[in-house]
Amino acid sequence: MAKYRHVQTSFWSDARVSEEMTPEDKYFYLYLMTNEHTNQIGVYQITRKQMAFELGYSIESAKSLLDRFINHHNLVVYNEETRELCILNWGKYNLNKGGKPIEDCIKKELKSIKDLSLVRLVLERTENTSLVQKVSVYADLDDTSHDTLTIRGQKEKEKEKEKEKKTSRHKFETCDINGAKYLFEKIKGNNPKQKEPNFDTWSNDFRLMREKDNRELQEIKDVIDWCQADPFWQGNILSPKKLREKFDQLTIQMKSKKGAQNNAESSGSNTNRYSQKGKYDYGF
Repeated sequence: MAKYRHVQTSFWSDARVSEEMTPEDKYFYLYLMTNEHTNQIGVYQITRKQMAFELGYSIESAKSLLDRFINHHNLVVYNEETRELCILNWGKYNLNKGGKPIEDCIKKELKSIKDLSLVRLVLERTENTSLVQKVSVYADLDDTSHDTLTIRGQKEKEKEKEKEKKTSRHKFETCDINGAKYLFEKIKGNNPKQKEPNFDTWSNDFRLMREKDNRELQEIKDVIDWCQADPFWQGNILSPKKLREKFDQLTIQMKSKKGAQNNAESSGSNTNRYSQKGKYDYGF
């Protein structure tokens, strides 16, 4: 990995940067392009905790900024499972020149990248066709494939998942079954024609949220209630697997919108603010 990263002076005159980004956005974008974890291909592993520590921000602030760059600016993609970040326009500005040293460096870096679909996203915006073809060969990217994910070791991963299903399928608890049924009822409330799922699979996903992700039951329920009432998310969160995948993003948006709502309500009557607390008990 190089000891430095080039940032073109046109960064500051770019219309999107100058007109759409706040000073904090610009600082965060520069950090994403120049921190010590970056590499030659623009796909690298980093956690939100690392971002927060290195920037001197709280974890919540780092999460919020990353979410803004993913969903608002659409400049980065983040794989929650592999903790890898992809700077979409990296190739447009940093891979316009080739040469053996750069190719050798990229070839070496590809060995450590777990989600090769992120590399594909970078190459799609890279104008250096010669380098794109070579990197595609190095990364073994099949252009005829329509899969959105090409993660290294996918076959081994599928075997592990199958093994986990066989050994853990019936280890979920009553609260997990209740959670699966509760989510389905919420989804069905928005779409009465929703097909009934495999509740064993759904219950196991709830178990994984509790045991592997360390989610509290009330925390899970709160996010379910919020996302199934949100016009956008109610059409996107249609399984506990998707709920688990988007949980951090949903939590950030839920807190942000509830905070704004509470601020608006604070100027009015607070008489009935907590009148509904504890009204429902769904057993999970």
